[in-house]
Amino acid sequence: MALLAYLALRPDRPHPRDKIATLLWEDSPDTLARSSLRQALALLRRCLPLPITDSDSLRIPAEALVTDVAEFQRAVADGSPAMLVRAVALYRGDLFEATPSRSAAFEDWLQVERQHLRELAQGALGKLLDHELEQGGCEAGIRHALRLLALDPLREPAHRALMRFYVRQGRYAAALKQYQTCRSVLERELGVLPEPETEALLREIRERRRARDDRGGTVPAPAPAPRMQDAETPPPAACPPVPELRVAAILCVALADTGALDHDPEEMHRRTAGAVVRIDTTVRNYGGDLYRHVGNTVFAAFGARRAHGNDPERAVRTALDLLRSEEGGEPPRTGVACGLVMVDGGPDLMLTGAAVQEGGRLAMLAEPGEILISQAVREALDGLLDLKGTHGPPWRLHDLRTAGTSSASRPFIGRRAELHQFNGLLAACREADQGPGDGAGGGMVVHVRGEAGIGKSRLVEEFQRMAGDQGFACVTGTVLDFGVGCGQDAIKAVVRSLVAELEKRAGSLFAEGLLAGEHRVHLAPLLDQPMPPELRPVHDALDHATRDLGRRAVIAELVRKVAAVRPLVLTFEDIHWADPQVHPYFAMLAGLVAECPVVLMLTTRIQGDPIDAAWRAAAGGVPVMTIDLGPLRPAEAEALAHAYVKDDEDFARSCVTRSGGNPLFLEQLLRARNAAGTVPDTIHCIVLARTDALTAKDRQALQAASVLGQRFHLDALRYLLDDRDYDVAVLLDQALVRPAGGPAGGEYLFAHALVQEAVHDSLLRSRRNDLHRRAADWYASRDIVRRAEHLGSAGDDRAAAAYLEAARFHIAGYRFERARSLIKRGLALDCARAERFALACLDGEVLEALGSIRPAISAYRTARDLGETDEERCRAWFGLAAGMRVIDDLTGALDALDHAEAAAMRAGLVAERFHIHHLRGNLCFPRGDLDGCLREHEAALEWARRANAPDLEIHALSGLGDACYLRGRMITAHGYFSRCVRRARERELPRIEVENLYMDAVTRLFMTDLESALALARDSIALAARIGHRRAELVSHVVASEVMSELGDEEACLSHYARAQALTAQLGALRFEAENLMGLGRMALYKGRRTEALDLLTRAMDLAVQTGIGYLGPSVLALLARAHDGPDERRRLLDQGTAMLAQGSVSHNHFIFYREAIEVALDMGDWAAADHYADRLEDFASPEPLPWSTLFVTRGRLLARSGRGEQGNELCYGLTRVLDTCRATRMVRHTARIDEALSRL
Repeated sequence: MALLAYLALRPDRPHPRDKIATLLWEDSPDTLARSSLRQALALLRRCLPLPITDSDSLRIPAEALVTDVAEFQRAVADGSPAMLVRAVALYRGDLFEATPSRSAAFEDWLQVERQHLRELAQGALGKLLDHELEQGGCEAGIRHALRLLALDPLREPAHRALMRFYVRQGRYAAALKQYQTCRSVLERELGVLPEPETEALLREIRERRRARDDRGGTVPAPAPAPRMQDAETPPPAACPPVPELRVAAILCVALADTGALDHDPEEMHRRTAGAVVRIDTTVRNYGGDLYRHVGNTVFAAFGARRAHGNDPERAVRTALDLLRSEEGGEPPRTGVACGLVMVDGGPDLMLTGAAVQEGGRLAMLAEPGEILISQAVREALDGLLDLKGTHGPPWRLHDLRTAGTSSASRPFIGRRAELHQFNGLLAACREADQGPGDGAGGGMVVHVRGEAGIGKSRLVEEFQRMAGDQGFACVTGTVLDFGVGCGQDAIKAVVRSLVAELEKRAGSLFAEGLLAGEHRVHLAPLLDQPMPPELRPVHDALDHATRDLGRRAVIAELVRKVAAVRPLVLTFEDIHWADPQVHPYFAMLAGLVAECPVVLMLTTRIQGDPIDAAWRAAAGGVPVMTIDLGPLRPAEAEALAHAYVKDDEDFARSCVTRSGGNPLFLEQLLRARNAAGTVPDTIHCIVLARTDALTAKDRQALQAASVLGQRFHLDALRYLLDDRDYDVAVLLDQALVRPAGGPAGGEYLFAHALVQEAVHDSLLRSRRNDLHRRAADWYASRDIVRRAEHLGSAGDDRAAAAYLEAARFHIAGYRFERARSLIKRGLALDCARAERFALACLDGEVLEALGSIRPAISAYRTARDLGETDEERCRAWFGLAAGMRVIDDLTGALDALDHAEAAAMRAGLVAERFHIHHLRGNLCFPRGDLDGCLREHEAALEWARRANAPDLEIHALSGLGDACYLRGRMITAHGYFSRCVRRARERELPRIEVENLYMDAVTRLFMTDLESALALARDSIALAARIGHRRAELVSHVVASEVMSELGDEEACLSHYARAQALTAQLGALRFEAENLMGLGRMALYKGRRTEALDLLTRAMDLAVQTGIGYLGPSVLALLARAHDGPDERRRLLDQGTAMLAQGSVSHNHFIFYREAIEVALDMGDWAAADHYADRLEDFASPEPLPWSTLFVTRGRLLARSGRGEQGNELCYGLTRVLDTCRATRMVRHTARIDEALSRL
């Protein structure tokens, strides 16, 4: 990596090999260094096929390699605002920060390169800052200023610019706070005060804030600094620029009625106004807004103007603070609700939604001094709330629990590697504490990073539990993202806990000498205690820097004292919220791990993580173990879901999928069981907090992208925005989207599916519909399926027709499941009758293809009821007939065809007449109606010709093949079927091809060409499975099993029967179930399992009677005769079968019945009967003799002669020829009797 880095940063330049070897392997001898260089070059060439010049010097051509550094430098050199934005987006930190140091020389070179690039980035940010100041920008300017200050906290002009930007937004408190940050960092790092220009800006801001407060309105922005001028346009509104849906927490406070105390209106007004001011102050401290005051009732909203990710918690904390600060009199009644509200885009905050009404209702229900919360608030803060009683909703709030007290009710699952790591760290810390004093603390900094909800707090709680079990003291401070001086409360909470830990053992810290007296002046403010009078003069005399150093010193001493008693785990959560002034405290505490048995745990989100190279340097280079938390593994997520939901696996599985492994998201989805499919309020708040940090332009882009779906193309997004130049760099930088990595490029994915859902749900219906319509226009010529989906989402009148078109597209590609989902979405719309009819018919077609025959019949019945024209009625009745044929309701199918034919005749339909006659001919087939089958298929051919449709003529050939098959003309039928297969293949008609492939295989079986029959059956199975033709796949498996039975391959035969059975059950085709049972019974019979065979064949016979005795009955009767032992029963069954054949039956019954009857006669030694059945078989096949029938006729007669005791060469020669034929055709199952007969000659 180091070699590639060095060469890539200086392309097209020759680099002497000796110089590189010395640079990278400085401590190695020259020979060894050059050898290491050669090995590195060889490895580099294997990994990256780069044209590296290899002579006395090394060089990579510039055109062979693209680097972000080169692109960054080009963008900076360009200097235009757009390219400078690109440059700062490319700069994501120090060059090769993760590259291990190779040598001191390489490290020196790398530091020079890093400093150069850092200065370029700072310069680019400075130019962008000036540009925003000149153009009157605001949000982008704030972003650039914060980025610049992160790189160089001492750049005072950037502090001033940030103050001005805040003022433009009307955020005077933020501007004043930024001044304090600027002053603190200058005093701490340089020991100087801010420049006069900064002090002048501070005074101006204070004056303008007072003027605004006095006038009750807004004032112009402060006077511009050099190269800074106000924008002509007004600053952006603090609330959403356009109306949108947002999840907000609603706080309603019903004040005590003052009318009973004093009838003076002026006094009533004074008291009420005072209470409202107090409420307003508290609400604003927690980031909320007062938006309505009616009489004695005050409404506040959290998250309406700007989401924070924890707005329900902010509302609850506000309610508790208001209740605690109430002085005398009757306390207020309070309600807190949460939910989706509509926020208008005007300057006055106006909210509409059920949560607003619910908040007011809860306040009215509450008793004085009581806080009632809604179910949504309880679900959002479950584990954090201390409730009164167990009955709700509404729920009565007592207080909020402290960190770590709620983990017992929340299962801990997964993170095994992290637990093992931490356990080892604790062991090392204990060993160092118990070992001889060597000056080493044995502690470590544990840096836990991850996105919101990924499980940082829960993991830390588990770490603390482990540490507590091993004797560690555990102290925690949580940085809150509201209030003044974010992070100060966490420091104070830790100090209080450390003091309490010491006072358990020593009472007074100063009296016992645990702390030196000099620390008293610094400890009191940390404990929020009044300063002792004798120390007040001392405290007032100290400057800020000295006070800050004193506070750090007393905190460090407290940590040392506690750690001296027992090892300590010190935790600060959510340090990404901490002000920069607090970061040095964390660094100071980190430095203590080198001298004390202390483990310092810091949790942070990736965005805003303050643990950078500068912080590590300030901490003194102590060891830091960084734990980057990713999503839970699928098995872990499933286990967590099972802990919450045990009675609905489908719901739990869907929550696991939607959560993407994020534990918080998963828990919230599982808790929102009654609102399945929606995004829980907690997740909404987290997502909106991130999107609110975007500029209006980027927020609109993210919303438009959410309409396009989880995956979107940049060109489509630009079309929706009507902005050809929009770039997603900001969305990428904020980790809201990521590249999809497609081959064509330009495609992006939302970082999490729930982010896309939450952003999409925040759009007003009207805006969402408009965007979906634009998306449909974009996809009109690109993707008809996506077009249909967007029209459907928009509720557009064109949606049903679009779904119809898209479904047909998928049907043409045999993607029936996808087509069905589109049809269902179309049917769910309130569409016109004609469109609903077409969708219902197509639904029947798809369901039939999927093997759901009875639902298909139901769909066609719906279509029949919707049909108004004869053409529509014909289509619906024909669909009904086709479905009934599959489930062997032959009578119902023929009746439906009669209705279809009548409608076709009235409408003068031609092609439909072909289909009707063809299907009627197919219905004659299983009934054994020889004449009817031929008549209907000849009529079908005539109508195909009238329609001048070559494809229908090909299909008609198939029907004529069926008619010939039915009559036993197998060779002629084979000609029709093979010709039909060939022509269908030529014209790309796979459904016709597959329906004839398996029939071609059957005819080849009767021609004793078993090899070809098996190959065709397998081809038919593959094609049927590919195009989703379930019935053809079923019949193909049956044919394949018949061939395998003749070949004696029982295992393969059983495999085909198993698949056939599964398809039979899916289709509900009882006729083929009978055929499967007959095949299985025959196999059992061949293996000598007569009892099993009798059971299977009896069941087959029962089904054959139900589905049409002429299709299979005689064949089953012959096999039953073979399975029985008694001669009388055998003869009775054969006589019954003979009678059935005389009444009309499908030809295969004649062939199979007579062959099996010959076997029964031979079994009984009834040689005359054997000759009789052989004669009958020969007679049936005589119009078109078959190799199959000739074989079994000859075999039966010769075996009967042998059974009578005949001898002689002629008989021996005849039996030998039959034996050779059986072996040549691989019909080896029929050779045993012949071998036995020959052995007697």
